[in-house]
Amino acid sequence: MKEIRYLATGLLLLTGVLHFVPLITNFSGEHSLPMAAFGIVYLGVAYLLYKNRAIGKFLGVLMPLVGMGAAVIQIGIPNWDLLLKVMVGIDVVVVVCCILLLNKRR
Repeated sequence: MKEIRYLATGLLLLTGVLHFVPLITNFSGEHSLPMAAFGIVYLGVAYLLYKNRAIGKFLGVLMPLVGMGAAVIQIGIPNWDLLLKVMVGIDVVVVVCCILLLNKRR
C-alpha cells in the first residue's frame, strides 16, 4: 500500500505543478488563477498523503473530484486542451489510488 500512496503523492505533485502552467503561459486567462489555486491545494494534499495522514486520503478523493467537476462545468469538455486532459487523467488515477488506500484502512 505504501507504493500506491507514493504513486498518488507523486501524481498529485505533478498535477499540482501542471496547474501553474496556464498562469505562466496565459496570465490574463479567466481560468488561470482558479487553476493555480487548485494547484496549491493539490500540493498540500500531496504533502498530507506523503505524511500518511488520514485526511490526505479523504482529500485525495474529494479535491480531484471537485477539480474534475469544475473542469466540466466551468470550461466544458469540448474546450479541453491537451494539458487539461492530462490533468483529468491524472486526477482519475489519484482518486482510484486514494479509494484503494481508504478501503485498506477498513
